[in-house]
Amino acid sequence: MNKKLNGAVLLLCMALGATAQDLTITIPKTDSTAYRCYPVKANTAFGLRSQIACNANGPFSVNIDRDMSFGSLGSWVSISYNNNPITISTGETAIFDLAVRPPAGTTDYEYDMPVNIKAYKNGSSVSGFAPAQFVVIVDNTPPTDIALSKRSASSQSVTLNFDAFDVMSKKYTDVNPDVGCKGIKQFTLALKDQEHGIAGPAAGQLPQG
Repeated sequence: MNKKLNGAVLLLCMALGATAQDLTITIPKTDSTAYRCYPVKANTAFGLRSQIACNANGPFSVNIDRDMSFGSLGSWVSISYNNNPITISTGETAIFDLAVRPPAGTTDYEYDMPVNIKAYKNGSSVSGFAPAQFVVIVDNTPPTDIALSKRSASSQSVTLNFDAFDVMSKKYTDVNPDVGCKGIKQFTLALKDQEHGIAGPAAGQLPQG
Protein backbone atom coordinates (compact mmCIF):
# COMPACT_ATOMS: atom_id res chain seq x y z
CA MET A 1 0.00 0.00 0.00
CA ASN A 2 2.75 2.45 0.92
CA LYS A 3 4.68 1.69 -2.24
CA LYS A 4 1.68 2.48 -4.45
CA LEU A 5 1.00 5.75 -2.62
CA ASN A 6 4.59 6.93 -2.92
CA GLY A 7 4.56 6.11 -6.61
CA ALA A 8 1.38 8.15 -7.12
CA VAL A 9 2.84 11.17 -5.32
CA LEU A 10 6.02 11.01 -7.42
CA LEU A 11 3.99 10.83 -10.64
CA LEU A 12 1.91 13.86 -9.60
CA CYS A 13 5.03 15.92 -8.86
CA MET A 14 6.50 15.08 -12.25
CA ALA A 15 3.30 16.09 -14.01
CA LEU A 16 3.14 19.49 -12.30
CA GLY A 17 6.85 20.28 -12.47
CA ALA A 18 8.87 22.10 -15.13
CA THR A 19 12.48 21.88 -16.19
CA ALA A 20 14.86 24.80 -16.13
CA GLN A 21 14.92 24.84 -19.94
CA ASP A 22 11.14 25.11 -20.38
CA LEU A 23 11.22 28.90 -19.84
CA THR A 24 14.11 31.26 -20.47
CA ILE A 25 14.34 34.99 -19.92
CA THR A 26 16.69 37.33 -21.78
CA ILE A 27 17.38 41.05 -22.06
CA PRO A 28 18.91 41.39 -25.55
CA LYS A 29 20.16 44.95 -25.04
CA THR A 30 22.60 43.88 -22.33
CA ASP A 31 23.50 40.41 -23.59
CA SER A 32 26.65 41.64 -25.38
CA THR A 33 27.82 44.09 -22.69
CA ALA A 34 28.34 41.78 -19.69
CA TYR A 35 24.83 42.80 -18.52
CA ARG A 36 25.90 46.43 -18.08
CA CYS A 37 23.56 49.24 -19.10
CA TYR A 38 24.70 52.53 -20.59
CA PRO A 39 25.80 54.78 -17.69
CA VAL A 40 23.26 57.31 -16.45
CA LYS A 41 23.08 60.06 -13.88
CA ALA A 42 20.72 59.71 -10.94
CA ASN A 43 17.09 60.57 -11.81
CA THR A 44 17.61 59.63 -15.48
CA ALA A 45 15.25 57.09 -17.04
CA PHE A 46 16.00 54.43 -19.64
CA GLY A 47 14.24 51.38 -21.03
CA LEU A 48 15.01 47.68 -21.40
CA ARG A 49 13.01 44.86 -22.98
CA SER A 50 12.81 41.50 -21.22
CA GLN A 51 11.65 38.45 -23.17
CA ILE A 52 10.30 35.25 -21.61
CA ALA A 53 10.36 32.38 -24.10
CA CYS A 54 8.44 29.12 -23.71
CA ASN A 55 10.73 26.44 -25.13
CA ALA A 56 8.79 23.29 -24.13
CA ASN A 57 5.90 21.88 -22.12
CA GLY A 58 3.66 24.96 -22.52
CA PRO A 59 1.40 26.62 -21.83
CA PHE A 60 2.63 28.66 -18.84
CA SER A 61 1.30 31.84 -17.26
CA VAL A 62 4.29 34.14 -16.74
CA ASN A 63 5.31 37.55 -15.47
CA ILE A 64 8.23 39.15 -13.64
CA ASP A 65 8.79 38.21 -10.00
CA ARG A 66 9.24 41.79 -8.80
CA ASP A 67 10.15 41.06 -5.17
CA MET A 68 12.70 38.38 -5.99
CA SER A 69 14.16 40.44 -8.82
CA PHE A 70 14.57 43.98 -7.52
CA GLY A 71 14.13 43.79 -3.74
CA SER A 72 14.75 47.16 -2.10
CA LEU A 73 15.37 48.75 -5.52
CA GLY A 74 11.89 47.89 -6.77
CA SER A 75 10.81 51.55 -6.83
CA TRP A 76 13.36 52.12 -9.63
CA VAL A 77 11.54 49.84 -12.06
CA SER A 78 8.15 50.05 -13.76
CA ILE A 79 6.93 47.03 -15.73
CA SER A 80 4.67 47.20 -18.78
CA TYR A 81 1.07 45.93 -18.60
CA ASN A 82 1.25 46.47 -14.81
CA ASN A 83 3.20 43.20 -14.81
CA ASN A 84 -0.03 41.26 -15.40
CA PRO A 85 0.57 37.57 -16.24
CA ILE A 86 0.68 36.53 -19.91
CA THR A 87 -0.08 32.98 -21.04
CA ILE A 88 2.38 31.58 -23.58
CA SER A 89 2.47 28.21 -25.34
CA THR A 90 5.52 26.37 -26.60
CA GLY A 91 7.32 28.50 -29.20
CA GLU A 92 5.81 31.77 -27.98
CA THR A 93 7.43 34.73 -26.21
CA ALA A 94 6.04 37.18 -23.66
CA ILE A 95 7.52 40.68 -23.64
CA PHE A 96 7.74 42.85 -20.53
CA ASP A 97 9.27 46.28 -21.05
CA LEU A 98 11.14 47.72 -18.06
CA ALA A 99 11.36 51.47 -17.40
CA VAL A 100 14.29 52.09 -15.05
CA ARG A 101 15.02 55.33 -13.18
CA PRO A 102 17.55 55.45 -10.33
CA PRO A 103 16.16 58.21 -8.07
CA ALA A 104 17.77 61.56 -7.33
CA GLY A 105 20.51 61.18 -4.75
CA THR A 106 21.59 57.71 -5.90
CA THR A 107 25.36 57.43 -5.44
CA ASP A 108 27.87 56.32 -8.05
CA TYR A 109 27.87 52.54 -8.16
CA GLU A 110 27.05 49.41 -10.17
CA TYR A 111 23.63 48.11 -9.10
CA ASP A 112 22.94 44.46 -9.99
CA MET A 113 19.36 43.74 -11.05
CA PRO A 114 18.48 40.05 -11.57
CA VAL A 115 15.18 39.53 -13.39
CA ASN A 116 13.34 36.38 -12.28
CA ILE A 117 10.38 34.61 -13.84
CA LYS A 118 7.19 33.99 -11.90
CA ALA A 119 5.40 31.10 -13.61
CA TYR A 120 2.32 28.95 -13.18
CA LYS A 121 1.34 25.75 -14.94
CA ASN A 122 -2.12 24.23 -14.54
CA GLY A 123 -2.72 26.67 -11.69
CA SER A 124 0.37 25.60 -9.71
CA SER A 125 3.51 27.67 -9.17
CA VAL A 126 6.64 26.34 -10.87
CA SER A 127 10.19 27.60 -10.40
CA GLY A 128 13.85 26.83 -11.03
CA PHE A 129 14.37 29.05 -14.07
CA ALA A 130 17.64 30.95 -14.49
CA PRO A 131 17.23 34.73 -14.15
CA ALA A 132 18.26 37.34 -16.64
CA GLN A 133 20.35 40.21 -15.34
CA PHE A 134 21.18 43.83 -15.94
CA VAL A 135 23.53 46.21 -14.14
CA VAL A 136 22.63 49.87 -13.66
CA ILE A 137 25.72 52.08 -13.73
CA VAL A 138 25.07 55.38 -11.97
CA ASP A 139 27.70 57.95 -12.90
CA ASN A 140 27.20 61.45 -11.50
CA THR A 141 30.88 62.41 -11.42
CA PRO A 142 32.70 64.29 -14.21
CA PRO A 143 35.80 62.74 -15.81
CA THR A 144 39.12 63.10 -14.03
CA ASP A 145 42.79 63.13 -15.03
CA ILE A 146 42.05 65.44 -17.97
CA ALA A 147 45.27 66.19 -19.84
CA LEU A 148 45.97 68.23 -22.97
CA SER A 149 49.46 68.62 -24.39
CA LYS A 150 51.08 69.68 -27.64
CA ARG A 151 52.47 66.81 -29.63
CA SER A 152 53.83 68.74 -32.61
CA ALA A 153 53.35 72.03 -34.44
CA SER A 154 54.10 73.59 -37.80
CA SER A 155 53.30 76.87 -39.52
CA GLN A 156 49.98 75.40 -40.68
CA SER A 157 48.83 73.00 -37.96
CA VAL A 158 49.21 71.84 -34.43
CA THR A 159 48.73 68.30 -33.11
CA LEU A 160 47.54 67.84 -29.56
CA ASN A 161 47.39 64.84 -27.27
CA PHE A 162 44.25 64.53 -25.18
CA ASP A 163 43.39 62.10 -22.44
CA ALA A 164 40.82 61.70 -19.67
CA PHE A 165 39.37 59.02 -17.43
CA ASP A 166 35.92 58.33 -15.98
CA VAL A 167 35.82 55.71 -13.24
CA MET A 168 32.19 54.58 -13.52
CA SER A 169 31.66 54.94 -17.27
CA LYS A 170 34.88 52.99 -17.91
CA LYS A 171 33.03 49.93 -16.56
CA TYR A 172 30.80 50.18 -19.64
CA THR A 173 33.37 51.08 -22.31
CA ASP A 174 35.56 48.20 -21.10
CA VAL A 175 32.89 45.76 -22.37
CA ASN A 176 31.61 47.92 -25.24
CA PRO A 177 34.61 49.72 -26.77
CA ASP A 178 32.60 50.85 -29.80
CA VAL A 179 31.08 53.68 -27.76
CA GLY A 180 34.23 55.11 -26.20
CA CYS A 181 37.44 54.54 -24.32
CA LYS A 182 38.28 54.94 -20.63
CA GLY A 183 34.69 55.96 -20.06
CA ILE A 184 34.90 58.90 -22.50
CA LYS A 185 32.53 59.02 -25.46
CA GLN A 186 33.93 62.13 -27.17
CA PHE A 187 35.62 65.43 -26.48
CA THR A 188 35.37 68.90 -27.99
CA LEU A 189 38.00 71.65 -27.97
CA ALA A 190 36.84 75.26 -28.00
CA LEU A 191 39.12 77.34 -30.24
CA LYS A 192 39.63 80.97 -29.21
CA ASP A 193 40.87 83.85 -31.31
CA GLN A 194 43.37 86.47 -30.18
CA GLU A 195 40.60 88.48 -28.58
CA HIS A 196 39.74 85.43 -26.46
CA GLY A 197 36.42 84.94 -28.23
CA ILE A 198 35.38 81.44 -29.14
CA ALA A 199 36.14 80.87 -32.80
CA GLY A 200 34.38 77.50 -33.00
CA PRO A 201 34.50 73.92 -31.79
CA ALA A 202 37.02 71.37 -32.99
CA ALA A 203 36.03 67.73 -32.86
CA GLY A 204 38.61 65.34 -31.46
CA GLN A 205 39.39 61.67 -31.71
CA LEU A 206 38.80 59.40 -28.73
CA PRO A 207 41.83 58.74 -26.53
CA GLN A 208 43.51 55.44 -27.21
CA GLY A 209 44.63 52.78 -24.78
